[in-house]
Amino acid sequence: MALEVQQRSVLSAFAHDDPDTLPNTDHIPARIRMSRRELSLIVERLIMALDCPQGMWPGVRDFVLETIAVTGAAGVDEFERAIAAREPGRSWLSARLTPDGIDAGGESLLLAGDVIVNALLASAADDPAKPFVVTSLASVIGYAGLDVRARYHGYALTSQADHDAGTLRVSIERCDADRDADVVQLLRDGVEVSGEQWWRIYQPSNFALSVESELSRTHTGVSETLLHYSV
Repeated sequence: MALEVQQRSVLSAFAHDDPDTLPNTDHIPARIRMSRRELSLIVERLIMALDCPQGMWPGVRDFVLETIAVTGAAGVDEFERAIAAREPGRSWLSARLTPDGIDAGGESLLLAGDVIVNALLASAADDPAKPFVVTSLASVIGYAGLDVRARYHGYALTSQADHDAGTLRVSIERCDADRDADVVQLLRDGVEVSGEQWWRIYQPSNFALSVESELSRTHTGVSETLLHYSV
């Protein structure tokens, strides 16, 4: 069981790391309920191990959690796919503003979502009637996370995704701010996933811990303060 799960995991994203440094197990439960904190730590450790710049850790992590909060186990699957599909050494700073919105630079929406939603909110503050267009997405799956952040700040979104073209067109309207639209509230009961699904992201997340370094010493997580919610 453990070997089969390991072969299906996102370990391929860490081709230069030694899988023998990771924990292994002969028992994986059929179902497991992951708490918000466990999800937060796993997501954070994986993006750390993939060289996400330190200043981006909270935002990338929170957007992934926001998406999982409304999509459940399917969002965990998409996070796994996004990590596995990411090119080794790829820059996390490839997104660029455009006159109509933002060019994601080939990143998946789930991993670029924090940058995208911040640009979207800035555009909405200037002109909420102007559509916001995201281009050059490796995957458009995950735009439910945009809705969560937007609702918190008082905007309702209508999104049109073109999966083949890798584009997302977003119409924006003002609405009452929903202060319950944050991951602490939305994930207060955690999310239920299969045991295999949990192990496939938990096991490789330990690459952030396996070497004694400044990175590994931060493995308990950066501040859980959700910075964008205080804006």
